[in-house]
Amino acid sequence: GKPVCKCSHNTAGSDCGRCKPFHDDRPWQRATKSSANECVACKCNLHAKRCRFDMTLFILSGNVSGGICVNCKHNTAGRYCHYCKEGFYRNPKKPITHIKACLPCRCNKFASIGKVCNRTTGQCPCKDHTTGLRCEKCAAGFQQTGRSAAPCMDTSHAATRNEIKCPRKCYKSPSSQIKRKRFCRKSIVYEALVISVAEEGEWIKYTIDVTKIRKKKQNRKFVKGRQVLRARGTHIKPCNCTKLLLGAGKKYLIFSSYSKPFILDPSDSVLPWRDGYQNKLNRYTKPRHMKKC
Repeated sequence: GKPVCKCSHNTAGSDCGRCKPFHDDRPWQRATKSSANECVACKCNLHAKRCRFDMTLFILSGNVSGGICVNCKHNTAGRYCHYCKEGFYRNPKKPITHIKACLPCRCNKFASIGKVCNRTTGQCPCKDHTTGLRCEKCAAGFQQTGRSAAPCMDTSHAATRNEIKCPRKCYKSPSSQIKRKRFCRKSIVYEALVISVAEEGEWIKYTIDVTKIRKKKQNRKFVKGRQVLRARGTHIKPCNCTKLLLGAGKKYLIFSSYSKPFILDPSDSVLPWRDGYQNKLNRYTKPRHMKKC
Protein backbone atom coordinates (compact mmCIF):
# COMPACT_ATOMS: atom_id res chain seq x y z
CA GLY A 1 0.00 0.00 0.00
CA LYS A 2 0.80 3.65 -0.12
CA PRO A 3 3.30 4.70 2.54
CA VAL A 4 1.95 6.94 5.33
CA CYS A 5 4.01 9.38 7.32
CA LYS A 6 4.28 9.06 11.07
CA CYS A 7 3.17 12.56 12.07
CA SER A 8 4.37 14.63 15.00
CA HIS A 9 3.92 18.20 16.26
CA ASN A 10 0.11 17.68 16.37
CA THR A 11 -0.21 17.22 12.61
CA ALA A 12 -2.29 14.65 10.70
CA GLY A 13 -2.86 13.23 7.23
CA SER A 14 -0.94 10.86 5.00
CA ASP A 15 1.75 13.49 4.50
CA CYS A 16 1.21 15.36 7.80
CA GLY A 17 -0.12 18.25 5.73
CA ARG A 18 -2.77 19.45 8.17
CA CYS A 19 -3.36 19.96 11.87
CA LYS A 20 -5.02 17.16 13.80
CA PRO A 21 -8.51 17.79 15.22
CA PHE A 22 -8.82 20.44 17.93
CA HIS A 23 -5.39 21.86 17.09
CA ASP A 24 -6.50 24.80 14.96
CA ASP A 25 -5.44 27.74 17.09
CA ARG A 26 -3.01 28.71 14.36
CA PRO A 27 -2.68 27.62 10.70
CA TRP A 28 -0.64 24.63 9.58
CA GLN A 29 2.86 25.56 8.43
CA ARG A 30 5.79 23.56 7.12
CA ALA A 31 8.52 22.86 9.60
CA THR A 32 11.85 24.57 9.12
CA LYS A 33 15.33 23.92 10.39
CA SER A 34 14.83 26.55 13.08
CA SER A 35 11.17 25.87 14.06
CA ALA A 36 8.82 22.88 14.11
CA ASN A 37 5.82 25.22 13.60
CA GLU A 38 3.72 22.73 15.52
CA CYS A 39 -0.06 22.90 15.50
CA VAL A 40 -1.51 24.35 18.70
CA ALA A 41 -4.57 23.10 20.58
CA CYS A 42 -7.51 25.46 20.93
CA LYS A 43 -8.06 27.05 24.33
CA CYS A 44 -11.59 25.89 25.22
CA ASN A 45 -11.20 25.47 28.99
CA LEU A 46 -12.23 21.77 28.79
CA HIS A 47 -15.76 22.70 27.67
CA ALA A 48 -15.53 21.85 23.94
CA LYS A 49 -14.11 19.04 21.80
CA ARG A 50 -14.10 20.88 18.47
CA CYS A 51 -12.85 24.20 17.20
CA ARG A 52 -12.30 26.01 13.90
CA PHE A 53 -9.67 28.40 12.61
CA ASP A 54 -10.42 32.03 11.71
CA MET A 55 -7.69 33.85 9.77
CA THR A 56 -9.10 37.32 10.52
CA LEU A 57 -8.90 36.74 14.27
CA PHE A 58 -5.43 35.26 13.86
CA ILE A 59 -4.17 38.39 12.08
CA LEU A 60 -5.86 40.70 14.60
CA SER A 61 -4.14 38.83 17.45
CA GLY A 62 -0.73 39.46 15.93
CA ASN A 63 -0.50 35.92 14.52
CA VAL A 64 -0.92 34.39 17.98
CA SER A 65 -4.40 32.81 18.15
CA GLY A 66 -7.16 32.17 15.62
CA GLY A 67 -9.11 29.28 17.11
CA ILE A 68 -12.84 29.47 17.89
CA CYS A 69 -14.39 26.83 20.13
CA VAL A 70 -17.46 25.07 18.70
CA ASN A 71 -20.49 23.93 20.73
CA CYS A 72 -19.40 24.93 24.24
CA LYS A 73 -20.72 22.63 26.97
CA HIS A 74 -21.55 23.00 30.68
CA ASN A 75 -23.51 26.25 30.15
CA THR A 76 -20.46 28.17 28.92
CA ALA A 77 -20.16 30.47 25.91
CA GLY A 78 -17.67 32.64 24.06
CA ARG A 79 -14.78 32.08 21.70
CA TYR A 80 -12.86 30.16 24.34
CA CYS A 81 -15.90 28.90 26.34
CA HIS A 82 -14.56 31.34 28.88
CA TYR A 83 -17.76 32.87 30.28
CA CYS A 84 -21.27 31.71 31.22
CA LYS A 85 -24.12 31.71 28.77
CA GLU A 86 -27.27 33.79 29.35
CA GLY A 87 -29.24 32.61 32.38
CA PHE A 88 -26.11 31.42 34.23
CA TYR A 89 -23.33 33.05 36.27
CA ARG A 90 -19.75 32.23 37.30
CA ASN A 91 -19.36 29.97 40.28
CA PRO A 92 -16.75 31.77 42.43
CA LYS A 93 -15.80 28.50 44.12
CA LYS A 94 -14.78 26.70 40.93
CA PRO A 95 -12.18 27.40 38.21
CA ILE A 96 -13.44 28.16 34.71
CA THR A 97 -12.32 24.69 33.62
CA HIS A 98 -14.65 22.95 36.09
CA ILE A 99 -17.84 21.24 34.91
CA LYS A 100 -19.81 23.36 37.42
CA ALA A 101 -18.09 26.65 36.59
CA CYS A 102 -21.48 28.16 35.70
CA LEU A 103 -24.55 28.11 37.95
CA PRO A 104 -28.20 28.86 37.01
CA CYS A 105 -29.54 32.31 37.98
CA ARG A 106 -32.81 31.13 39.61
CA CYS A 107 -34.19 34.66 39.93
CA ASN A 108 -37.35 34.99 42.03
CA LYS A 109 -40.24 34.85 39.56
CA PHE A 110 -42.32 37.38 41.52
CA ALA A 111 -39.69 39.94 42.50
CA SER A 112 -37.19 39.97 39.62
CA ILE A 113 -37.38 41.69 36.25
CA GLY A 114 -36.81 38.71 33.98
CA LYS A 115 -34.83 35.52 34.50
CA VAL A 116 -31.38 36.71 33.39
CA CYS A 117 -28.81 37.64 36.04
CA ASN A 118 -25.38 39.26 35.86
CA ARG A 119 -23.07 36.61 34.37
CA THR A 120 -20.23 37.56 36.69
CA THR A 121 -21.90 38.22 40.05
CA GLY A 122 -25.18 36.31 39.68
CA GLN A 123 -27.19 39.37 40.77
CA CYS A 124 -30.75 39.25 39.44
CA PRO A 125 -32.41 42.51 38.32
CA CYS A 126 -34.83 43.27 41.17
CA LYS A 127 -38.10 45.16 41.18
CA ASP A 128 -38.52 48.17 43.45
CA HIS A 129 -37.95 47.56 47.16
CA THR A 130 -36.67 43.99 46.72
CA THR A 131 -33.14 42.84 47.46
CA GLY A 132 -30.91 39.77 47.66
CA LEU A 133 -28.95 37.88 45.00
CA ARG A 134 -32.15 36.36 43.62
CA CYS A 135 -34.46 39.22 44.72
CA GLU A 136 -35.79 36.89 47.39
CA LYS A 137 -36.07 39.49 50.19
CA CYS A 138 -37.78 42.81 50.81
CA ALA A 139 -35.72 45.89 51.66
CA ALA A 140 -35.82 47.27 55.20
CA GLY A 141 -39.20 48.81 55.98
CA PHE A 142 -41.02 46.70 53.39
CA GLN A 143 -42.92 43.42 53.61
CA GLN A 144 -43.85 40.75 51.10
CA THR A 145 -47.23 40.78 49.39
CA GLY A 146 -46.90 37.54 47.41
CA ARG A 147 -47.93 39.34 44.22
CA SER A 148 -45.83 39.99 41.13
CA ALA A 149 -47.24 43.47 40.50
CA ALA A 150 -45.85 44.86 43.79
CA PRO A 151 -43.86 42.14 45.60
CA CYS A 152 -42.85 44.38 48.50
CA MET A 153 -44.94 47.05 50.20
CA ASP A 154 -43.90 49.96 52.41
CA THR A 155 -44.75 49.28 56.06
CA SER A 156 -43.15 52.32 57.66
CA HIS A 157 -46.45 54.21 57.64
CA ALA A 158 -48.86 51.33 57.25
CA ALA A 159 -51.43 50.73 59.91
CA THR A 160 -51.96 47.35 61.47
CA ARG A 161 -55.18 45.43 61.13
CA ASN A 162 -56.27 46.59 64.61
CA GLU A 163 -55.55 50.26 63.84
CA ILE A 164 -57.69 50.48 60.72
CA LYS A 165 -61.22 49.57 59.93
CA CYS A 166 -61.08 46.57 57.66
CA PRO A 167 -64.11 45.64 55.57
CA ARG A 168 -66.18 42.73 56.81
CA LYS A 169 -65.67 40.88 53.54
CA CYS A 170 -62.37 40.99 51.73
CA TYR A 171 -61.52 37.92 49.72
CA LYS A 172 -60.93 36.75 46.22
CA SER A 173 -64.16 36.41 44.33
CA PRO A 174 -65.39 32.81 44.65
CA SER A 175 -66.64 32.96 41.07
CA SER A 176 -65.12 34.30 37.87
CA GLN A 177 -68.53 34.30 36.20
CA ILE A 178 -70.34 37.53 35.39
CA LYS A 179 -73.76 37.13 36.93
CA ARG A 180 -76.55 39.64 36.38
CA LYS A 181 -76.64 40.51 40.09
CA ARG A 182 -72.96 41.52 40.06
CA PHE A 183 -73.40 43.51 36.85
CA CYS A 184 -76.47 45.36 38.16
CA ARG A 185 -75.08 46.10 41.62
CA LYS A 186 -72.28 48.39 40.41
CA SER A 187 -72.79 51.70 38.61
CA ILE A 188 -69.68 51.47 36.45
CA VAL A 189 -68.37 48.41 34.63
CA TYR A 190 -65.39 48.71 32.31
CA GLU A 191 -62.51 46.87 30.65
CA ALA A 192 -59.00 48.15 31.33
CA LEU A 193 -55.41 47.28 30.47
CA VAL A 194 -52.88 47.95 33.25
CA ILE A 195 -49.93 49.85 31.79
CA SER A 196 -47.80 50.34 34.90
CA VAL A 197 -47.82 49.86 38.68
CA ALA A 198 -46.14 52.15 41.23
CA GLU A 199 -46.27 52.98 44.94
CA GLU A 200 -47.19 56.47 46.14
CA GLY A 201 -46.89 56.51 49.92
CA GLU A 202 -49.74 54.42 51.26
CA TRP A 203 -51.31 54.07 47.81
CA ILE A 204 -50.78 51.67 44.94
CA LYS A 205 -51.04 53.64 41.69
CA TYR A 206 -52.13 51.94 38.47
CA THR A 207 -51.84 53.69 35.14
CA ILE A 208 -54.55 52.07 33.03
CA ASP A 209 -56.04 52.29 29.56
CA VAL A 210 -59.83 52.07 29.72
CA THR A 211 -60.52 50.17 26.50
CA LYS A 212 -64.29 49.80 26.77
CA ILE A 213 -67.01 51.08 29.10
CA ARG A 214 -69.73 48.48 29.53
CA LYS A 215 -71.92 50.40 31.97
CA LYS A 216 -71.90 53.99 33.23
CA LYS A 217 -74.51 55.66 35.42
CA GLN A 218 -74.48 59.16 36.91
CA ASN A 219 -70.85 59.86 36.00
CA ARG A 220 -70.26 61.63 32.72
CA LYS A 221 -66.61 62.34 33.57
CA PHE A 222 -65.72 58.68 33.28
CA VAL A 223 -64.36 58.26 29.75
CA LYS A 224 -62.21 55.83 27.76
CA GLY A 225 -58.46 56.24 27.42
CA ARG A 226 -55.54 56.77 29.79
CA GLN A 227 -56.59 57.03 33.44
CA VAL A 228 -55.04 56.63 36.91
CA LEU A 229 -56.53 54.08 39.28
CA ARG A 230 -55.53 53.84 42.95
CA ALA A 231 -55.89 51.32 45.76
CA ARG A 232 -55.05 52.05 49.39
CA GLY A 233 -52.10 50.00 50.58
CA THR A 234 -53.62 49.56 54.04
CA HIS A 235 -56.51 47.70 52.45
CA ILE A 236 -54.25 45.33 50.61
CA LYS A 237 -51.89 44.00 53.30
CA PRO A 238 -53.37 44.47 56.80
CA CYS A 239 -56.84 43.58 55.56
CA ASN A 240 -55.49 40.81 53.33
CA CYS A 241 -57.15 42.28 50.23
CA THR A 242 -54.48 41.18 47.78
CA LYS A 243 -57.15 40.86 45.10
CA LEU A 244 -56.70 44.61 44.60
CA LEU A 245 -53.12 44.09 43.37
CA LEU A 246 -53.21 44.17 39.58
CA GLY A 247 -50.45 43.10 37.21
CA ALA A 248 -48.84 45.36 34.60
CA GLY A 249 -49.55 44.27 31.04
CA LYS A 250 -52.74 42.42 32.02
CA LYS A 251 -56.35 43.20 31.17
CA TYR A 252 -59.18 43.24 33.73
CA LEU A 253 -62.92 43.67 33.97
CA ILE A 254 -63.63 46.13 36.80
CA PHE A 255 -66.89 46.74 38.67
CA SER A 256 -66.87 50.05 40.57
CA SER A 257 -69.15 52.72 42.06
CA TYR A 258 -70.01 56.01 40.36
CA SER A 259 -68.90 58.13 43.35
CA LYS A 260 -65.26 56.95 43.21
CA PRO A 261 -64.61 55.16 39.92
CA PHE A 262 -60.83 55.63 40.14
CA ILE A 263 -60.43 54.39 43.73
CA LEU A 264 -60.44 50.62 44.22
CA ASP A 265 -61.71 49.37 47.56
CA PRO A 266 -62.62 45.91 48.90
CA SER A 267 -66.26 46.35 47.85
CA ASP A 268 -65.26 46.50 44.18
CA SER A 269 -64.84 43.46 41.95
CA VAL A 270 -61.83 42.94 39.70
CA LEU A 271 -61.74 39.97 37.33
CA PRO A 272 -58.84 38.99 35.04
CA TRP A 273 -60.22 39.37 31.53
CA ARG A 274 -61.50 36.34 29.64
CA ASP A 275 -62.61 36.32 26.02
CA GLY A 276 -65.65 34.35 27.13
CA TYR A 277 -67.00 37.46 28.91
CA GLN A 278 -67.64 39.19 25.59
CA ASN A 279 -70.99 37.59 24.66
CA LYS A 280 -72.49 37.86 28.14
CA LEU A 281 -71.52 41.52 28.48
CA ASN A 282 -73.00 42.27 25.07
CA ARG A 283 -76.25 40.69 26.22
CA TYR A 284 -76.36 42.51 29.57
CA THR A 285 -75.83 45.92 27.95
CA LYS A 286 -78.84 45.65 25.65
CA PRO A 287 -81.65 48.08 26.64
CA ARG A 288 -84.14 45.36 27.54
CA HIS A 289 -81.65 43.78 29.94
CA MET A 290 -80.54 47.10 31.43
CA LYS A 291 -84.14 47.81 32.43
CA LYS A 292 -84.09 44.73 34.65
CA CYS A 293 -81.22 46.08 36.74
